[in-house]
Amino acid sequence: MADEVPVVMTCDAPDSGGPDVAPCPEAGALAEVDARIEKILAARVGMQLAQGLELTRTAGDLLDACTDGEPSEVRMRRVEIGRQRFYFLYVSGNLRDGMALGHELLGLTDRPDLAVMRCHVLRGMGLNCVLLGDFDNGLRFGMEAFELAQSLDDPSLLCDALGALGECFKGIGDSKQSERLLLEALVQARRLNGGFQEFAALTALCAMAIDSFLRYRDMGRPQEASDTLQRALGYAREMWPAAQFVDPPNDVLMVVAQGNLGLVLLYLGLTDEAREMLLPSLERAQSRGMAAHAWYGRCALAELQMREGHWQEGHDSLTALLAEHQGDEGGSGIRRLRHALYLCCKELGLLGEALSHLEAYQQHESSRISAQLEVQSRLFVSRFEAEQARRQAERAESELIKQQQRTQDLERVAHTDPLTGLGNRRLLETLLPSLIGQAGLQQQPMTLAMLDLDHFKGVNDRFGHAVGDQVLVRLAQMLRDNVRAHDHLVRMGGEEFLVLLTSTGPELAHQICERLRVAVQRHDWESLHPQLRVTLSLGMASAPLYDMVALTERADAALYRAKREGRNRVCLAP
Repeated sequence: MADEVPVVMTCDAPDSGGPDVAPCPEAGALAEVDARIEKILAARVGMQLAQGLELTRTAGDLLDACTDGEPSEVRMRRVEIGRQRFYFLYVSGNLRDGMALGHELLGLTDRPDLAVMRCHVLRGMGLNCVLLGDFDNGLRFGMEAFELAQSLDDPSLLCDALGALGECFKGIGDSKQSERLLLEALVQARRLNGGFQEFAALTALCAMAIDSFLRYRDMGRPQEASDTLQRALGYAREMWPAAQFVDPPNDVLMVVAQGNLGLVLLYLGLTDEAREMLLPSLERAQSRGMAAHAWYGRCALAELQMREGHWQEGHDSLTALLAEHQGDEGGSGIRRLRHALYLCCKELGLLGEALSHLEAYQQHESSRISAQLEVQSRLFVSRFEAEQARRQAERAESELIKQQQRTQDLERVAHTDPLTGLGNRRLLETLLPSLIGQAGLQQQPMTLAMLDLDHFKGVNDRFGHAVGDQVLVRLAQMLRDNVRAHDHLVRMGGEEFLVLLTSTGPELAHQICERLRVAVQRHDWESLHPQLRVTLSLGMASAPLYDMVALTERADAALYRAKREGRNRVCLAP
């Protein structure tokens, strides 16, 4: 439904036990900390996020209280507690707090004996940054994790780092490099007998393929979009058994596997099969307190409602999700939601609301593309790579121009009365206050005129609404013909119109309004019906005051006086 698909969050493999730490003089107090760490690891395996966060907090407090110094044994425990807390924050979607904690952990792991833990932290920081749209730092952390894994000659760490790098390159828009790295991570994981690392690589490949599918679809390249979606389906179907056979069982993996497969089935149009995956994924996420996963799952189900034609239900679901969202407005999930809401509102005819969502979406897309190109400009050093970057920038600029044109078209529709082609009340509310305010600052003359067709209800009753509509259309054209290009015309509703005459004092405004009145009176209305006669009453108010409400009220009072004094005349407010 949208141009952006959120990366479903992955996680480190569940640990089988606590850290390998040596005893120290305060063994009794530290033994209690070790017991707390065992409970933390159990909470992680059981996906008890709230309990895990509370345990990491109390374990940290206990560690602070049991020693005044910072020996290596204490530091290792502090890092292990912090790393597990980082995991709980990550899975629950609290990325901002995770980033702050990650920086603390990097300061604690700057020693050779903690290099393995540092590699895990760097990988997690890279993935965090990608989800937050910070591609530059994401790539920096990912590269550092990869280089450290190489120096440690650890195949498992290297596999994790390759996966994180692949996610980073996907984030900056380099899908080919991303897929190459992720396939390499998948091969490496299968050499390590699969398990969690195989699942993580398949998850990233699936998300990358869905992202590419949406890009091809929106570029109008259906065959490539279809081929890419089939690849996503293949990865998603492989994820499902991989998640089921990870030991010990992990509900995060089941949520991710079902959610990704359900999303692919949704884009394939298989709504019943998609629902069978998305609903249990959402239920698992909610039961485990996985707020971020649950939010994405509800967004997918709202898109499913739209796919089935339940536009109002989809609109209500998406609006509720937008109200609940507390994350970064520029994140991939909120961009996807904004675009889906734009489509929904457009289908429902809520053009003003559709325009606001499209404008927000386009602003985020522009920022995302700019950030991606900025990172790529620092990566591509060869002439060939620079040429690729240039072409990508041209495609991005072309897409932005198309989006801007769509925004302008929608804005024009949202601000236009469909019958007469004049401005509507939305235009009045958005444009006129600023024009009047600007005239007030420069002390320029300005006149507002309210126009009303005389006895128009009788025209509709006697000659029919079809003739009445033609009268309104002709009047709108006469208004265009008799005012200047820099004046503004608005149909207020029914037979009532408003004209804002800029740089115009009362004398010139009276001449223009009188010209309009005479033109209406002398027009050949008999061409619509032999017995049809149409006249116009006008009320004028000139600035000062430079206030839309005051000017409108004064002009309306003058119009009422014109009606009271016999109609078919122009009256000026005192």
